[in-house]
Amino acid sequence: MANRTKRSILITGGGQRIGAALVRSCAREGWFVAVHCHASVKEAETLVGEIRAAGGAGKVVSADLSNPAAIPGLLLEARRNAPPLIALVNNASVFEYDAVGSLNAEGIDRHLAVNLRAPVLLSQAFNDTFGDGYKDDGCIINILDNKVFAVNPDYFSYTVSKFGLHGATLAMAMAMAPRLRVNAIAPGITLESGGQGEKSFRDGQRMSPIGRVCSADDIANALSFILSTPSLNGHVITVDGGQTLQRLPRDVAFLGGGG
Repeated sequence: MANRTKRSILITGGGQRIGAALVRSCAREGWFVAVHCHASVKEAETLVGEIRAAGGAGKVVSADLSNPAAIPGLLLEARRNAPPLIALVNNASVFEYDAVGSLNAEGIDRHLAVNLRAPVLLSQAFNDTFGDGYKDDGCIINILDNKVFAVNPDYFSYTVSKFGLHGATLAMAMAMAPRLRVNAIAPGITLESGGQGEKSFRDGQRMSPIGRVCSADDIANALSFILSTPSLNGHVITVDGGQTLQRLPRDVAFLGGGG
């Protein structure tokens, strides 16, 4: 197993789905992984047990990212009894369907709180408390969505929150340099979600110029590239097989026979 000189990475929403794939990839590369979760504590604990059984290292850290008061404690817990924390992946996300005709304040606030406010506040706290001795290694990676480069109106509040996080990525890449590098990954459809159904998901996975969109392993490979490329800052890697070039009018869940 490779060794990232015994340093830690915090991955929010790391207990399941894409987050779990990122956790496994980082653990294989030798990182000590702080696996953040909220509702999926059991899944996160099982994942950390799996990592330890394979010779890796990590811990579970739990926090409700919709509560801004939980942010400082999350970083403290991630750092406790662990190697220096030098990387943060803002992956946790709320993904619920709404459209212009069904918008409400509660839904908008729920998406913005977890998908935008929490990553910004967590990144700010990470920057403020980052150890000076590791300034050449510090890195923040935000998980966006390829919709920020080819917008459609489905999942309206979610989409707006990811547009906000894209803007925050660029602003933080300027504001936090040279202390930290800030980059992002914008995946296309990767896993079945939102009651989409298997046929719709498979159809959506083929909707790109090359006939494939994205896998969790593709996202993990992009993450590894960002972490290991010290000159990369303020960049968004879009992982979608070129799907954004097609400027699809709706979310693929509604173009692949599922809606």
